[in-house]
Amino acid sequence: MLHRFAAFAAAATVLAGAAATAQTSAPPPASRAAGLSAEEKERIREEIRAELERELEERLEAAREEMRDEIRAALITQEASRAWDDWDEEWEEVTPRLDLFEVDGYFRTRMDLFHQFDLRTGNDPSGHPIFPVDPQDPDRKTIAGANMRLRIDPTLNVSEEVRIRAQIDVFDNLVFGSTPRGGFALGQGNQRYPWVFFSKTQEPPRFGWNDFRDSIVVKRAWAEVRTPVGELRFGRMGDNFGLGMNVNDGNCLDCDHGDTVDRFMFAMKIADHLVAPALDFVSEGPTSADPYTFIPNAQPFDRTQSDDARAWVLTVLRRDTDEEIRRMRVAGRETFVNYGLHFSYRTQRWDAPTLHVPNIDLQGSDQPLFVPRDAWAVIPDVWFRLLHKKWRLEVEGVFVAGAIRNRPSLWDLNLDSDQNQELTLTQWGFVVQNEFLLADDRLALGLEVGFASGDSAPGFGNFPGRADAESDQAPFPQQGDWEGAQFNCFFRGECSDKTINNFSFNRDYRIDLILFREILGAITDVTYFRPSLRYEILDGLDANLAIIYSQVNAIGTTPTRKRPLGIELDAIINYISPDGFIASLGYGVLFPLAGLNGLRVDGTEVDAKTAQAVRAYFGVVY
Repeated sequence: MLHRFAAFAAAATVLAGAAATAQTSAPPPASRAAGLSAEEKERIREEIRAELERELEERLEAAREEMRDEIRAALITQEASRAWDDWDEEWEEVTPRLDLFEVDGYFRTRMDLFHQFDLRTGNDPSGHPIFPVDPQDPDRKTIAGANMRLRIDPTLNVSEEVRIRAQIDVFDNLVFGSTPRGGFALGQGNQRYPWVFFSKTQEPPRFGWNDFRDSIVVKRAWAEVRTPVGELRFGRMGDNFGLGMNVNDGNCLDCDHGDTVDRFMFAMKIADHLVAPALDFVSEGPTSADPYTFIPNAQPFDRTQSDDARAWVLTVLRRDTDEEIRRMRVAGRETFVNYGLHFSYRTQRWDAPTLHVPNIDLQGSDQPLFVPRDAWAVIPDVWFRLLHKKWRLEVEGVFVAGAIRNRPSLWDLNLDSDQNQELTLTQWGFVVQNEFLLADDRLALGLEVGFASGDSAPGFGNFPGRADAESDQAPFPQQGDWEGAQFNCFFRGECSDKTINNFSFNRDYRIDLILFREILGAITDVTYFRPSLRYEILDGLDANLAIIYSQVNAIGTTPTRKRPLGIELDAIINYISPDGFIASLGYGVLFPLAGLNGLRVDGTEVDAKTAQAVRAYFGVVY
């Protein structure tokens, strides 16, 4: 991210040297200087030096502002299509200088304070609160803590046409103080540190010992090979498109999730359009990756192709990069029209619900090993952007149509495979963003409108696998539940609800600090309006204010069967230094409306209480 700034810094060094030379040894030609006095010569030198310094400062400030824009975008952006910028730049006529090894990334530390995120509504009829409560004292109102992540994005440039890239996280969202020495000893106690109160150090996270993951997590690794007709990419990589409401690689500085795909892709540039067909390996089912199998093999292989889930993807994109837009605006152009299509078709004939781990004996279970799934889905995702002078209009819309012709899962594997309880998918959503720049581009006024289709089943559907806490037999929500499956099928019989119509935005598409980001977990089954304001107080220091009003689209979703969810006010101050340091402080308050009121088993309505959040963020981008 700082490569451009480094290049400008190098240019600054050259210009500074030129300025010094002009000051000491750049008098006018002798033919003209002969009649000049010493004062006039000094004045000319001073003018040359001032001109060079002015040009130097303009270039440095442009570099600083470009870097701040990139970091600001990475901190708060929803625009996942930025990931294609590197691809476009590689097709410039001038071959870039080759650095054998490049490392980008960031280190971040986040501090959070959550107040009344359970809205004080108690448990729903299935025994779940809307947000996890303090396990020691459920009546305690405040939860606070801090976490960190070091992200490393290395690039190995094998040649000018071949490179290998990866994404590695160290201490991925590791909670401060979560691995004290002596805190974990498999129930046997620790003879040296019997109380964690006396712990003097933190242990490295180790899966199965003191954490659910290791200290280092390799998330992605893939290769990119440039050919005369296009670029081949293969491996495990991030997936991005449009505003990121549907497909989002989670590469923003405050993201937590991200879409990662095992993919073969070939990208071509045709008439200023990027055309990229791809094949995604969604699921392979059981493999031979087990050293104790009766047929050991150093190279694991897929045990059967019958249960494979595949996705065929086509991306068509016409997008001007930020650098191209800056250059063309200097040349006088005022209007830019960009657009794209991300089309996905996925299928699966059979499934092995109990075999999604490698070391399962295919012959040693009484449960049905394979069930006919006969699932399919088509997912067109369309993106459009219009830039005109100081106005930006950006739109993205997604439609999902498909079916799961046989629904058995881990809930009910004893369901007869010939029941053919078919579920249908009809989901859609869209986002419209408007932004106007005023006051020499320091003031940005925005209005965003979003929509996600809903389902008539109780609950929002962000956690479709949630079951009744009081029963092992009923995974389907009842009126008053906050979450659960968006369909309802009897164990052996017909489905009373066989549609899944709620569309969920990508979890890394963030519009607030409290309701959708934390309490509900994603944007689904709602319409929201988000006016916003951003003002750049000083270079690198800006203040942001947003108001979000939201309401559900399907009236059966909320416990009270009422639509209005709440009004949230979020205020954030960001500071971005020229050398990549970031500091952010945010405060949010959610005023819940009738749709967030709870419902007890006896039908009594519980008024939701106001929730508040304080978030602080420190980071370094490199």
